[in-house]
This record gives sequence, C-alpha cells and structure tokens, in this order.
Amino acid sequence: MGIYYGRRKEKRLRITQSLAPAASAAAAAPVPDDLLVSEILARLPVKTLTRCKSVCRSWRAALEDPSFVRRHLELSRTRTPPSALVIPHNGGDFLSRCISFHRLRSPEHTATDAAAAAATAELMLEAACPEEIGCGFVPSHCDGLVAVAGTRGHIFVCNPATRKLCFWPAAAIGYDPWRDRYVVCRYFDLSTEPFFDEATGRETSYWRLGHEIFTLGGGGGDSWVETDPPPPPGRHWPIGELGAICVRGDFYWLSYTAAGAAGDGEAEMALLRFGLRDAKFDVVRRPRGCTCRRRTPSSSDDGYFYFTDRVVDLSGKVCYVHAPLAADFLELWQLADHDQEWLPRCRINLLDRGIVIRKEGFVPVYHHGEDMLLVLDDEQLYRYNERARAIEEVANLERELEEYERQDGTDTLEYKHYVVPYVESLVSICSSNYIIKEPIETLLMYSN
Repeated sequence: MGIYYGRRKEKRLRITQSLAPAASAAAAAPVPDDLLVSEILARLPVKTLTRCKSVCRSWRAALEDPSFVRRHLELSRTRTPPSALVIPHNGGDFLSRCISFHRLRSPEHTATDAAAAAATAELMLEAACPEEIGCGFVPSHCDGLVAVAGTRGHIFVCNPATRKLCFWPAAAIGYDPWRDRYVVCRYFDLSTEPFFDEATGRETSYWRLGHEIFTLGGGGGDSWVETDPPPPPGRHWPIGELGAICVRGDFYWLSYTAAGAAGDGEAEMALLRFGLRDAKFDVVRRPRGCTCRRRTPSSSDDGYFYFTDRVVDLSGKVCYVHAPLAADFLELWQLADHDQEWLPRCRINLLDRGIVIRKEGFVPVYHHGEDMLLVLDDEQLYRYNERARAIEEVANLERELEEYERQDGTDTLEYKHYVVPYVESLVSICSSNYIIKEPIETLLMYSN
C-alpha cells in the first residue's frame, strides 16, 4: 500500500523522521510503508486515527482498508491491561433519553505508583436517543460494538470509539466466523399456548417464541431472516434482560425451564444455544446443583424476578456463574471444549470480605492472566486472583463518575452501572468495512 509522493512528500518525511530516535542515524531511515501502517498506525487509538485520515489521501485509503481494520482489531484484543465499558443506569424502569459510555481502564496489578494503581474512567460518548433506554436489560458486546435495549422493542447499537450509532429491533450482537459478518439475533413472543407440565402436574400456558437474525452492514438483504424457534416449545424461556454471549459463532441465552416458571423458589436453569453455522437451536444443561432463586428473599420483596446466575465469555470460554442470593460464595463453571460437560473453574469465598450478593449479582467482566475483574451489584469492581485465591476491591463506580453530569442536566451519582468488556475497534455498524473480499453469496439464507 503506497504513500502519496506528490506535494505531500516533504510532510510525510517529517512525520517519518519524528518517529525515529535522533541519536541513531540508522533508525532515522524512512520507515517502510507496510510497517508504518501495520505496526505503527495500527497501534494508535481510534480518535488519533480519525485525525490521521486528514494527513493525505494515501493515509486515508490505508486506514479505511479492510485489512487495516482487522489488524487494528487484532492488536486491540491483545492490549494490556484490558479495559471495560461502563454504562450508567438509574435502576428504575427506564433511563432518560440520554445515554453515556465511559471507558474504564483497569489498574495495573503490579503498579508501583498511585496513578497506575488506580482505575480511571474516561467519557467516550454521550448521545441523545429517540426513545428511553431500558435499564432492565444487560447490554451485549462484540469487538467494540455495544447493543443496549430500548423500552419500545428497539436496540441501540453503538461503536463508542467511532461515535457511530444505529437503532434496530431488540437483539443480541455477535460475530459469525463462517460468513465473516457481524450479526444480531433476537427472539420475540408470538402467542400464548396451553401447556401441561408433567413435572408439576399443573395446567399452565406459555409464550410461543420466534427467532430472527439480521446481518449488520449489508450482506443479509437488509432484512430479518426467520429461523427455527427455540426448542422444545413451552419448555424453555430465555431470560432476555440478562443478555446473551456469542462465543465461536454460537449464541448462548440463559433460560429457565417450565418446572420453574410459576411461583417463588428455585428455578431450573439451562442454556439455549443458537449456532450460526447451521442456524439451529439446542439445549445445554446447567452445571450440576445450579438452581436459581427467582425472588428477593426479604420482607421488602418488590415483586420482581431476579436471576443472579449468569453466562459469561471469559477469554473465549463459555462460563456459568452460580451466585445464589445472600450466599457467601460464588461458583464459576467452564464448558468443556467438546460441549458435553461443565468443569469447575473456581469457587470464591465471599464471607471473609463481607461481600453480600444482592439482586444485580456478582458478575465476571473479563479474565486477564491470573486475574479476573468482577462487578458487584452494578456498583463495585473487584479483582480476583485465581492462583492465590485472593479478592480485593479496585473501584467504586459511583465515586469514579461522581463529577460527571449529563447534558440533559442529570447526574449519575445515584445511578448503577453496567460494565462490559471493551475492545476498541474501527468496525462499522452500517458497512462491512472489515471484509477483505466479498463472498460470492452475499445473501445469508439462515432459514434454509
């Protein structure tokens, strides 16, 4: 990929020389164009790259090339320490029409100075939305794209780094490795049907569900494609407010079964898996002994259902988080590569730290090296070292954002905060700028 050598040659030479140490004559030689793009520019943040596009036409062409978009994403995934995205919510029925995204840079575990040892929050984007953003639905994320549910059945899809956003019907976001596309999946209620539960001997009803998939950036006919419904009818209900994860081309929805669909107490949990390769559903059974209480066990029960178990993606592994309400422990199970059994990964003792799991749960955000970052009740961040089995608090999100006030005049002092892993990327929501070569068949027939 060449550099434009017309009038801009002198400007390009100055930029190249500024990158070289003055003390080394050998290092002052011009940097080869391919290394300049793939090893230097690809390591810069998106905000800087946006300015670099104005240097010359060849730089703009290089930075908009799909191979550069993929290279930048590849390097972002390996950047250390990892970062997370914080999305404030008020814990009520809905957010205001204003939403904000804050990048939280994790503290260095081995830092020797106070600045590096403290977590820092940076406002990336504040945006006004055409509808309220529902706070009861955990955002989903994939390669820098974040999906947040609205209150009228739509989804707010945003890339905070590029400051681009769009609206679609409510869905979960993921990557299809077989077709090299980013997609969103959604399930929806079709109708109610009578159902006799043999396990309980009770006649009840269930919502018959439908499921559709949409391809971002074109390539799917710019329309939703219906797939087979979640199986078996009447036996599993996805818990949409907990969101979904997408690992190696499979979506996983945490669900509860018909046996736990009525009344208080324990609900039988399972995972609904939707495979993008064959567009089919199957059921992954929960780890042994993992049931989930559906209501808050207190005299001030507000009548809402609370599920404190979660399914999370930790370094490309499907993990089940078993965190019973008011329990003094948290169990983490990992799905084996052959998908036939759950393996115990760790058990975190919370009693010594005085940690109490409340209705928002205690959820891992990401894993890096021996450390795991977890968020408690959407308020506090903890770091757990799996080898040493030690846990420590690293940040209070209310304090981190106490000086931030939104443009609509509201502040986030009393807010809680969704925390999701974050990888900065140039991936576009509206175009397939990461596709190096268009496939022969661009229309994805998922319904076949």
